[in-house]
Parts: sequence; structure tokens; C-alpha cells
Amino acid sequence: MPNKPSGGQTREDATLTTMATSSMDRCLGWLEQGATAVTATRRLARHLEERYAHGQQAKGGRAWASPDVLTWGGWLERTIRALEGEGSPVLLNETQERALWEQLIHDDLERTKTINVQLWQHGSAARAACHAHAAFHAWCMQDMSRDAISDDARAFLRWQEAFEQRCRKHHCLDRAVLGTRLLARLGALRARAPALPETLIVAGFTAHPPLQEKLFTALVGLGVRIVPMAVPDVGGRALRCQASDPEDELLRAASWCRQKLLASVDTGAGPPNLGVVISNLEGCRDQVARIFEQVLGGFDPGLDQVQTARLFHLSLGTPLAEHPMIAAALEWLEWLSGRADFETFSRSVRSPFIKGTEAEWDARGRFDLELRQTVSASVTPALLRLALDLSRIKKHIPPTLGDVLHKLLAASTALDTPQSPAKWGVIFSEWLTIAGWPGERVLDSHEHQALTAWTEVLERLASLSLLERACSARRAWLFVRQIASSRVFNPKALSAPVQLLGVGESVGLDFDALWVTGVTDDAWPSPPVPLPFLPVDEQRRLGMPEASWDVSLKRARDIIARLKTAAPEVVFSYPKKDDDGEFQVSLRENDEDREARASSLIRTIPCAVADELPGEVMRWPDAIGDARDMLERVSDDRGPVLAGGGAHVHGGAGLFSDQAACPFRAFAVHRLGSQTVQQARVALNALDHGSMVHVILERLWGDWKTQDALKDVVATPDILKEQIDAAIKAELDRYQWLNPGVMSRMARALQHQRLFKLLQAHLSFEIERPPFTVVEREKKLEQDFHSLRVRVRVDRIDEIAGGHHVLIDYKTGIAEPASWFGEYPKEPQLPLYRALLGDQVAGVAFARVRRGEDEQSYLKGVCDETIAGTIGLSPVSKSRAARGNGIATWADLVVQWDGVLKNLAHAVAKGEAKVAPQPQACNYCDQQALCRIDERDVLNESGRDDTDERGQDDG
Repeated sequence: MPNKPSGGQTREDATLTTMATSSMDRCLGWLEQGATAVTATRRLARHLEERYAHGQQAKGGRAWASPDVLTWGGWLERTIRALEGEGSPVLLNETQERALWEQLIHDDLERTKTINVQLWQHGSAARAACHAHAAFHAWCMQDMSRDAISDDARAFLRWQEAFEQRCRKHHCLDRAVLGTRLLARLGALRARAPALPETLIVAGFTAHPPLQEKLFTALVGLGVRIVPMAVPDVGGRALRCQASDPEDELLRAASWCRQKLLASVDTGAGPPNLGVVISNLEGCRDQVARIFEQVLGGFDPGLDQVQTARLFHLSLGTPLAEHPMIAAALEWLEWLSGRADFETFSRSVRSPFIKGTEAEWDARGRFDLELRQTVSASVTPALLRLALDLSRIKKHIPPTLGDVLHKLLAASTALDTPQSPAKWGVIFSEWLTIAGWPGERVLDSHEHQALTAWTEVLERLASLSLLERACSARRAWLFVRQIASSRVFNPKALSAPVQLLGVGESVGLDFDALWVTGVTDDAWPSPPVPLPFLPVDEQRRLGMPEASWDVSLKRARDIIARLKTAAPEVVFSYPKKDDDGEFQVSLRENDEDREARASSLIRTIPCAVADELPGEVMRWPDAIGDARDMLERVSDDRGPVLAGGGAHVHGGAGLFSDQAACPFRAFAVHRLGSQTVQQARVALNALDHGSMVHVILERLWGDWKTQDALKDVVATPDILKEQIDAAIKAELDRYQWLNPGVMSRMARALQHQRLFKLLQAHLSFEIERPPFTVVEREKKLEQDFHSLRVRVRVDRIDEIAGGHHVLIDYKTGIAEPASWFGEYPKEPQLPLYRALLGDQVAGVAFARVRRGEDEQSYLKGVCDETIAGTIGLSPVSKSRAARGNGIATWADLVVQWDGVLKNLAHAVAKGEAKVAPQPQACNYCDQQALCRIDERDVLNESGRDDTDERGQDDG
């Protein structure tokens, strides 16, 4: 005879679908008598605890024992431990399980050689295998046929067998087999053990796998009363609402919550319990948080009970790794454990979560700017040691940061020795302590919770020592990052009247009013997504969730039915358009309302009338656009006039070229000191190439000085090669010393080869010119020029027959003399150099240093007609650009240049700063964040004419 438990339940009828349910209030009474409740979600467990606490308070209680409420997995774990005692195997945590699955999958693929192991996503495969393994046991698939299954399923069964063997070897258990193990233990019992409750309340389950049903049957047979908690049924009126798009839908839901909060104050009813269920909360979490913060963030409805709480709580947390304080810790550990990109290192040294940041904030910013011009795009401890020894870096290191970096670099010698994961956890903590993490300021509540969660991350890392005896620092850091990324962090907060939930979390909850978003035909029911690695036919036969359209449809119907009864007022909404603004056509051919997108499951619900729910809510961009014509326009295109001498203006020739290109750019760069933050270099850039050519040619012409000396060297190729090689080597040595890590050994060899060929070709051109002597190289000039103090450096000055001077500017890119002409010249350097050096200059030229099939070195420029035959340049009279500007002689050109430069200098001195770019000047400008030229283009779309005196549009 089967054991007859109290409540009339027998083994034969012990299934949740046949048991009589109890209301939540009745279940709370059972909890007060010592019953145990198991829930499908943590959210429902917290909800029951809160309802229990409110009930005790209503009875006048001041203190009470906490109710015994656990999730299903938590109850299984506790019961197994209680039944098996001290001899119970070690229970693997999620981190250990995933690490073991990844290792076994990698080993199996290496052994079978079925695919390229390097291309396989082991992390994704491990997660999928974990889910398949859990479903395999929950749905009792041990007896399924092994015939005619897919290769993926066979591979999974191999991995599963290896996984279970490894667990037995280490005397441990994984969570997926807890139910199977408990069922075996229950089968051996003859009566209810003390570890089993007299009454077990079951709440919030929408699907009941066979293993769960077997466990309930076994528990009933041992005398345990099973009490399924009834679905809340406080339903009153359900309405249907259409929005224009997903954002409008969320805005309406937030505005509805706002109205409900105000209404509760007017009636004096106290804080309402409002729920908003978002169908795809994980995919739109940030959008949801932004919109509800916009509508409710600064809103005070006057509810005394929630003055210290936020008005809304978003149930879905974010990965712990994304919390700013934890992200700072991960970034410090990343570069200390081997290597990180420069931007990661940059954020770490400027983080507010380390020692001395507040006192050294500006200094650390300057240190970062200097360092990013020095090191490569990747930072390692060894590379940083070299960089910190550079004199120009030393003078920028803030004292506290310098002390931290030197201590950490000394401590990072542990990198060379593999350690156990537990030991690495200790070392990582020591490194962070040296850095002063988590900072010197007082942490708030959320940061304290994040700090506690970080401790749990390091504990998880230490637990991997069970499976991995020793690993590198890099692998240990990867484990830490993986653990922190998979750990969802949702800090505890005071209760809030508005709860933002996912669909799964809403099951079993009740509300004063409820809004459900995204109830569209393509999401309700959702398309089936069978589990990978398990036979699809078997999943469908068992009726597993997400296995078929029939199961998805039934689940969607059940959820809609539950939500309808979860509150006295329930609103189901759906967007007419998707996020891209496109109309979506229903999947069903016979729907009359195809463009509405409403799920067929809510088509029978009446539509809300105009005054029942918030209408379309105006968005901030639209409101600003509508108010555009009311905006006050202020002309602010001049800065302060320069004091006498203009000594505080810097930039030299760049000042004139920027002023010619756009007055605002010149003002921002040379008056305000605005400059873009340089990106750390992956390799040599064009500026590096050009600088190297300048330095090498300066060094070579310092030895030769005359064309004749060059010809003598060219006559002996070995000596020429030796001198060029020596100059290149010296420059590459200098560059590598100043920029550690930018250039690898192979890159250096290739750069040496490229420079040698380039210079050899250029010098072959130099010996074909008329005779000259190089009298100046990289000549520095600093003098007053039309109320400005100008500092420039001339690449080279040649002296030709008759004692005349020719100014030469090296160019490794594209350069044409036409850029010297006009009222706003693009390249005013050489005209400025000529003005500063005086009448002895009789010609200016670009020396183009390039090599290629169609690109050869040349000297291109203009000169005085009297010396054209002795210099190899075109006289002004034959220059097309000069003639196009009405210039016929060198003297005319000098007058025109001096006038243009004078006008530009006076514009600078007067503080002219209008946003008036020349054509194409914005293409490579880095000041657009300040001038906001693109934003003004948008405002000017109304048709107003905003052209300036140059005839150029402001935008």
C-alpha cells in the first residue's frame, strides 16, 4: 500500500497539474507554520519574502523568523547536502562547470581533428553544452535511442561522458544531476527524513519536466504535502494599445506609470505596486533605463513612503565587469598580467578608483597625452619600464602615480612563474592594493555591493584550483574576466513602486496595475529555438520548451492568460513599426489588421479609447526641433584681441595655414590650445615617415654641404651606402629609444630597406640639379611679424650662383605650388619663411621625396626670372597658378604674399574666430566637436541662408 500523506495526495495523483492549488495568502499561512517554498525564479522568492514581511508587520510584529523560501536549485542543493552529510561530493559552481566543459571540448576536438580547433568558439560551445546537459537530466533523456542522431549529438554524448568521468574522479557533482541524485536518495528512504519538509509549496513553474514530476511523486509517497501556489487572479479590465514604434511604446508606459503615481497621491492610497513587463528586456535594457529615467528620474509625486527610494527598479542587471569600479580593476590586471591595448592602459591610469587620482587629475591627463605619443598601441610591463626611463616621460609622471607604477612593475615579476588560480587571486589582490583600488573616496551602497561581488569573483577563481593546478597570469586574468562578465550585478535597493520586468520574472507576481509591452505577432508566440546538441525530434516528442511552434504557442497563451489576471488593470501594447521605422506585415494571410502587428493572442482584448491611456508622447529631439524658430541667435565669432606682441600665441606657420583654412580652427588650436587626443600607434604613421626623412637628410647634408661633395660620394658606391646606412641606423635607433614597442625587428628591417631605396633615388635626382651649397638645415627662426611672435623651422636653404638663396621644404606626400596662392593659401609656410628671411631669397620650392613607378623625387616651385637658369625652377611668369592670380613677376609675388600674410596676422590679432571653413577644410579637421558645424547644418535645413562674407556656407 502506498504511503498516504496528509492532504489526501497519493503517488498516483502527485502531479502539479492534478493537485489542488492554494492562494498566495494561504501559502503565506503555510510558511508561517514552518513550510518550505520553492520558486521558479529568484524574483518570485523575493516577492514571497516581501509579502510575508508585510503580513507580519500588519499583525503588529516587530521581529520574526525569516520564511523558508528558496529557488528550486537552491532547495535541491540543500536537501542533497542534508541527506548525504559530510560525505557529500563537492558541488561544482558555474565557473568550474564551464571551465571543465571548455577543457573537455577542446581536448575532444584536438583528439578527433574533426574541425580547426582554433576557429571553434569554445566558450559558446561550453555554455550550450551546459544547457543541453541540464535539459538531458531534467527531461530524463538517458534512455533515448542513440540511432540516427546527428554528429553534434554524438559529440555531445562523448563530452558528457568525459564530463561525468572527470566529476567522479574529483569526487564532485554538477548542478544538472542534483535532481537525479536526490530521486535516487528518496527511493531508498522508507519514511520522511528530517531533511524533508512536512509541506512543500511550489510557486511560479510554467513547465514541469519529467524529473520534477518524479520527485514530487516520491516526496508525496514519503508523506510530504505538496502545495502548488495558485496563479494570482485579481484581474479586472484588460486593454489593448497601439504605439507608433518601440520607443513611443516605452514612453507611453512610463507616462502611464507617472499618472498612476500622481493618482495614488490624490486618493491618499499610498504607493501603488505597478509593473511593466518588457518582452525583450535583455535586448533593450539601456533604452528602457534611459526612457524611464527621463520620465521618472527627477519626478517627485509626493509619496512619503518612497522619499529615499527611486521610483522605478529595473530587474535585469548588467554584467559585473561593466560596473565602473570593477572595470577599472580588470583593466589594471589586464596590462599587468601581460598585455593590453593602450586605451585600456590609459583608462586605468586615469581611473578615479586608484590612489591619488583626485589630487593628480590634471597631471595624469598630461602624462597620458605624452605617453600616447611615445609607446605603441599595446602596453606590456616590460615596455612600460622602458618608457618610464625616458627623460621626457619622467618629467611628466605624477609622483603618486609614478610610485604606484614602479611598485607594480617590481611586483609583476611573478608573471614568469605559473601559479595556481588560488595563488593568482592572492597576487591580483596584492596588485590592486598597491594601486590603491578601489580609491580614496567613500564608497556608496552600490559600490560596496560591487566590492563584495568582486570578492566572490576571486573566490570563484580560487575554486578553479580543483581542476587546474597551475596556469599563467594571462590565463588567470581571462578566467577573472569571464567570471565577472557572466556574473549579473543588480544591486539591492529600497523597494520602488514601479517594477520593470522581463516576461519570465513576472510569473506568479501580482500588481495594482500592469503594462505589458511588445505583444506583437512575431514575438507572441516566439519562434521555436530547439536546444543545440540534443536531437530535435526527441525534444519535440517530450514537449520541451522552445522545441516546436505548438509548445511556443501554448506557452504564450498561458503567459497571456496569467498576465490578464495579475492586476485589476492590465494594458497590452504593441508598436506599429519596428526600431528601424519599417512597417511589419503579419505572418498570417487572413489578418485584416496586418500593419498593426498585434499578436493574435490579444486581438479579442478591447482597444483603449483616447482618454483612457497616455497618447503619443513628444520626444526631446522633436521638442527641440519644434522650438527651433524660437531659439535666440547670438553672433559670437570674435575672441579677445591679442595683447601687444602676441607672445602667448603659438603655432608658427601652422597658425597661418589654420587661419587661412578656418578662423575658428586657428582660434581653437592656437588661442585655446585645443588638440585632439592622439591614438597610440600600431605601427609607424605618415608623420613618422616624413620626420625620419627630414632627420636623415639633415644629417647627410651636414656631412656633405655641397653638391660637389655629394657627387664625390656617389662616385664611390660603397662609401655612399655606408653613409646612408649609418644615417638611417642612427635615426631608427633614436626613434626606437623614444618610441619603445612601436617598431618590431622585422618592421625595422623593412623600414631601413624602404628608406635606403627612397634616399638613393632622391640623391640621384639631387646630383642632376644645377650647382648648389646647403647653407642651412632645419634653421630655427623666432621674430615679430605683424603683431605676432612667430617661431618657425626651415627645412633647408640652398645657395646658388650669385649668392641667391632658395628655400626648400621636404614633402613625402602630395604637394603643389598652387597651394601658395590666393587670399587663403593652403600651404603658407614657404611664403612666410621668405617674408622672415628677406630679399636674399630668390626662390621657393617643394622637394618631393617619393619613390614609385609614377612618383619620382623632384624640385617644384617658382623663382625670380633673373636666376631661373641657375636653379632649375620655373620663373613666376611661367607659373599657371601665379598667372591665374594676376602675378607676372617675382616682385609682384612677394608683394602679394606679404599682403596675404599681413591680413592673416591681423585677423589672428583681432581675435577673428568665425566658423567659416574653406572648401574641404573640414575633411581632416579635429575641432568639429567644438565648432559643432554638423549640428548647425541640421538647424539650417529650414532654408535660411547663412553664407558668410567669403561666399562659403557656414557649414
